Amino acid sequence: MTRKTRSPKRRLLIRRIRITGWTALSFLLATILGFLAWAHTVYAADRAATIQVFRTLEVEVVDRDRAIIITPTSEKSSLADTVLVFYPGGRVDPYAYLPPLARAAQDTGLRVVIPQAPLNLAIADTRDIEQLALLAGPHSAIATGGHSLGGVRGCLQATHPRVSHLVLFASYCATDLTSRDDLTVVTVLGSLDALTDPGQVAEAQALLPGDPNTITIPGANHASFGAYGPQSGDGPSRISSERMSQELTEILATFLTQ
Repeated sequence: MTRKTRSPKRRLLIRRIRITGWTALSFLLATILGFLAWAHTVYAADRAATIQVFRTLEVEVVDRDRAIIITPTSEKSSLADTVLVFYPGGRVDPYAYLPPLARAAQDTGLRVVIPQAPLNLAIADTRDIEQLALLAGPHSAIATGGHSLGGVRGCLQATHPRVSHLVLFASYCATDLTSRDDLTVVTVLGSLDALTDPGQVAEAQALLPGDPNTITIPGANHASFGAYGPQSGDGPSRISSERMSQELTEILATFLTQ
């Protein structure tokens, strides 16, 4: 029995197919590795600002079940029955939101849950909103929202009937919420934010229920909503972190009681 030999043309074709296949596979692996490296390169929380929370504010901070839970220990109780599930911006350390949200918790009684999402992308966190809210204990009201890309995930969660309020920090919705007549929404922007497109914010207002409720904080840029330092492409900040925390606390205190 003689073995058939492949023709030179056939051998060349097979060789080209193999080279193309290995090239495509190598490109795919490089793309995946590049994405994973990008996703795990986060904007780190400001260490000094985080330590200041533990030293000066009357809150308890617990890291549990892939979430940061902020519980006030003071007597403030205007929002004691409310839990805010707040999603971080894309590739931002969740602890970067501890300074402004811990201040709001201390001054209002609000409890806060900051999810720690896979790949540091809030959109990849598929946990149920009630499951997350229960991490902070029994409650009667759930609010949600987030900063930048985190606000997009908050909008998805706002379709849940138990969510009564949605807060968008330098963000906007990509989800149609016009059927949620019982949902109250506030959009908070920074006057010097160079990363949030005003046109897209305005266009997305059509997806929100009722009259648009938008507040612009003078001197704030995109990164002012957290404590993680400057962000590439952002405008300059002209507001102190202390003043920004005061502004956000006042907005949450007013808005979440409506």
